[in-house]
Amino acid sequence: MAVLFLREMSLPCTEQQMEVLTSRLSRPEAFGPVSAWGPEVFTEIGTLAVGLEDMVLSALVQEQVEGITPEAIALMSPKQMAVAFSAVQLSWLSAEQAWAVSEEQWEELDTEQRHAVGLARYEGDVLLELRGRNSAPATLNADCFIVRSLGLCLLFYQLI
Repeated sequence: MAVLFLREMSLPCTEQQMEVLTSRLSRPEAFGPVSAWGPEVFTEIGTLAVGLEDMVLSALVQEQVEGITPEAIALMSPKQMAVAFSAVQLSWLSAEQAWAVSEEQWEELDTEQRHAVGLARYEGDVLLELRGRNSAPATLNADCFIVRSLGLCLLFYQLI
């Protein structure tokens, strides 16, 4: 019942205190084991998801990651985010979740993780890798130009 009141708060707890608090959520009388949680449970617990242990976060599947609120993403410590989430998991973030990643969190991520967050931020847009690239056909090389020029000369010679 307390989850309904605490899920949107930024509690001034230590990481250890938050882990103890969230360990209560995985009891059978609460929400049961985290491995059985759907995205609706993550939405229900809101910012309390920050208190889940790194090992638990690293085992989340796509539908569970999609349920983590942007507010919870924003409250994660930079170290926790970098350690707990793989690049694949970060690629599952919605645009709203990805934009919740703070500058401090971003700086702690490795190159692959940053790339995944960058792609998630522009979800539905043209892939970032394709932006700014020239899609015009390649220029003709010199050998091709000579062959075509000779062909034109022969054509003109036959016309005369």
